[in-house]
Formats: sequence, C-alpha cells, structure tokens
Amino acid sequence: MFKLNFKEYVYLLISVILFTLITYGYYFLIWISFVPLFLYLHNKKFKEGIIGIILFSLMSGILMFTFLLNYKLKIYLLVIVLWIIFYLLFYLISYKLKEKIDFIIVYPIIYLLILIIYSLINLDFMLVNLGVFQVMLSPIIYYIKGFGVSVLIILFNCLLTGYFIRKKRDYLYVIIILLVIIMGCYFYSNNQEYENKFNISIAQGNYPKSWEWRRENVNSILDNYLELTNNASSNGIIVWPEYSLVGNLSIGQLYQISKLAREKNSIIIFGNSLILKDGEYDAAFVINKTGVIQDIYLSILPYIYDNIKKGKKLGLINSELGIFGIIICYEEFNYYLSNKYKKNGAKFLVFMANEMDLDGTRGINLGLQISRLRAAENNILVIRSTNTGVSAIINPYGKVINRLDNNVRGIIKNV
Repeated sequence: MFKLNFKEYVYLLISVILFTLITYGYYFLIWISFVPLFLYLHNKKFKEGIIGIILFSLMSGILMFTFLLNYKLKIYLLVIVLWIIFYLLFYLISYKLKEKIDFIIVYPIIYLLILIIYSLINLDFMLVNLGVFQVMLSPIIYYIKGFGVSVLIILFNCLLTGYFIRKKRDYLYVIIILLVIIMGCYFYSNNQEYENKFNISIAQGNYPKSWEWRRENVNSILDNYLELTNNASSNGIIVWPEYSLVGNLSIGQLYQISKLAREKNSIIIFGNSLILKDGEYDAAFVINKTGVIQDIYLSILPYIYDNIKKGKKLGLINSELGIFGIIICYEEFNYYLSNKYKKNGAKFLVFMANEMDLDGTRGINLGLQISRLRAAENNILVIRSTNTGVSAIINPYGKVINRLDNNVRGIIKNV
C-alpha cells in the first residue's frame, strides 16, 4: 500500500507554492519550480508517481487559477481539469521512457510534445507555455519561440534535479553555461533601443460595467473616447479596446469617429459588438486617415463561451503605416495566429481586449505577459488596448515601453 511520507509531501508542497508565487509576478522562480516535483518523482513506482502528480496538479491548479473565479466558476474548474490532464499525460508518457533514457532528456521532450498538442487544439491558454514567464530572452526566443523556452526551462530544472541526486560536476557546468546565456539574453532584451516610425496612442476608457449599462450609455461612452482621443498624438494610429462601444452604431456616431480620424490625420481602430443577420460578432473597425471605414475585422477565434459568431477572414490590414494584424481577446493565446500575421508581412500587431472580469486580480498582469511573449517570439511591435487595463506599448523584444494600469482612465503614447 502506498504511503506518502512527510518528506515527500514537502517536496510536492514546495513545488505548489513556487508555482503559485510565479502567478503573483515572481516569474524567475519558474527556473527552479519543477525541481521539488522532479525530486519526488525520481525512482517512484508507477502508482506512487500517479498519486503524487495528481496531488501536485490539483493543489497548484486550485491556487494558481483563483483569479478565474472572478469570471466564471465553470471556467475555473475546466482550467484545473485541463491542467491536471496535462501533467498526467506528462507523467504517463515519460514514465516508461525514462527507464531507458535519462529523465534529463525525456522530460523536456515529452513536455514539448504535450505543449504542442495543447496549442494545436487551442488549450495552451492555461499557462503551460512557460515562455509566458520568461519573455525577455531575445534574440533566442525569436528562433525557439515560447515552446523552445519551455523546453529550456524544463531542461534547466532537470539539470538541477540531476545535480542534487547524482552530484555530478558536469551538470553544474552546463547549469552555469545556461545561466550565462539566460542572463545575457535578459540584458540584451532590456537594453535594446527601438524607435517607432509613427505615433501610437491607446485610449483606455475604464468601464467595468454591465453590457446593458454600456448599451444604454453608448453616447456618453463615445463622448469620453472622443475626448481621450483629442489628447492623442496626430499622424499615427489610435487604438480603442475590444467592445469599447457595444451594439450597432448609428451613422451619426460613426461620423463623429470618422471626423476625428481626419482631424488627427490618424488611423482609428475601435472594438464593437457587431450584430448581423446571422448573429453577433466581436468586431474591430478600422477607419483610415481620410475618415473612411477601410475594414471591419470579425474575430476568427472568439471566446467559445459567449455565443459569438466566427469571422472568416484574417485581420491583416494594409495601411498607410504599413501592414498590421488585429488580434482580439482570446486570439492572443494562439501562437499560430500571431506567427501567421508575421509571415504575411505584418510590421506590427494590434491587440484588443476587454478584461474587466479580471479587474483587481493577478490575471490582469498574466494577460499582459502573453502579449509580451507574442511580441518577443515574433520580434514585432505590439499595441495592446484594453478596457480597464493593462494597456501597453510593447517593443519587439518583449519590453513594455509605456503602460496604463488597471482601473485607470486615460491615454498613453509612444512619444
């Protein structure tokens, strides 16, 4: 019969605590967070390992994703289940393989395999892509992406575990080499200068209100966005967030936005819940410098629980400022979409979100981390506009060069 002794329980508990602290912004802990778990799994029989991995993933999932309770209980529970399944698969596949191949090789490969599977079915939104926690790793992150960073993190944890178990100096030497590379990438990313070729402004309305209230007060909300935009830079791009205006707009309302675009000689992009004959879409209107509606992007990967219809066309816009891509809400979790924009010639990306359900939680900053990852792994400028924050301008190295925090109304610029 399997009995979990106190020492083994402490190993699991330490990993759970480390993972939870990571979601509070202590991202550097990801480099050691797996070590106690791997120490526990070392030489364990199959049944013992299964029980341990379930305990770890259950406890860490419950604590890590509490911010989702602000949104929906069923989402919180679903993410915990997916988190547990991920680590169960990781253990089940690696268990037999590590009998023939060293776990230092097996664990990173198996982790990558399951991560790719999750990403292909759009399930990598629950922090299994460890690159989210280490975005400042240019230039290597551009070549190995968040997937490769995840492998690097698992490998580093495996080497530390191997050193503690086997006391081999060779492991220590490799650890030191990896540390030098990691620190070099961090300083490189943090000190790269990036000069924008056009002016950027982001308006953050900060309306943590119900949909009904926002529909009834669309005129006053529009007036506030117009007022914020009056303080924006001219001759560039001005971005409002996802669902900045709720419901179909009148000709008069569209005219006010169009007029301001001409006056500012700027592209204005704003989010809208567009209702068409076949249903409701999560839309982004693109108004060019002449005040003409150049395009309306309908999200092709809308949030699956909001009964929003899927668009059919990629949001790749050919503008006076160059080609750019639009990403709305849930789409920022999808690596392949950002990468597709980059391959199709996008010079910058516009991210639009409405994260009011996460207000006051650590989920707000975790969302920002995902945008930073997309910037770094594609080596591309990201303009991130949200309703209640965090809105940010992110350079191609993943560094935030300007931001508006949670629950603040205002506008930020790059100059």
